[in-house]
Amino acid sequence: MRKSVAYLFKAVPLIIALMALSFSLWTAYTTRKAIDELEWADAVASDNASGNRILPDVGTMQFLKSGYSIELESVTYNADGLHMSGYIGNPTNLWLSNVTIEFTARHPFYSARAAFMKGSPNSADKFLFSPEGIGKAQTNPISSLMPGRREPFEVTIPNVKQTKNGVDIRVSLIGERYSYGR
Repeated sequence: MRKSVAYLFKAVPLIIALMALSFSLWTAYTTRKAIDELEWADAVASDNASGNRILPDVGTMQFLKSGYSIELESVTYNADGLHMSGYIGNPTNLWLSNVTIEFTARHPFYSARAAFMKGSPNSADKFLFSPEGIGKAQTNPISSLMPGRREPFEVTIPNVKQTKNGVDIRVSLIGERYSYGR
């Protein structure tokens, strides 16, 4: 009986140490999960705040962060990719010349959550994360986009197919030159 009590007293610190270790590991795991979720939320917010994006919706005027607008009149998915035609509008007092519209299609950010979570903690992988790109295309240069006017454009983004998740389309203006309205 005395041996049993002696073994019990020797085992109690070991049991307490194992319980403390288990609690520490569980706390570390839940903390890591919470940090991953915060990093994901931050990445989504950062992605939403960056760049100009449009939806391939016909008849809806969509505004870029700089105030310019895109209105699509035709959106078709074909063997070549996503074909869009529409207008770019200029609500500013600036006269744009030689403006090219670049469209970049990628998978929606929210669809890449699993890939984001696989990245190693505290690494540049998560900081520089971006969903897989699908295709990129540019319009022919628009020679002049006057203040308060709109000009037509047409573009086909290769490799884009219609899917249930949709597509994230980023828009940027390149090569443009600015001058004040006359």
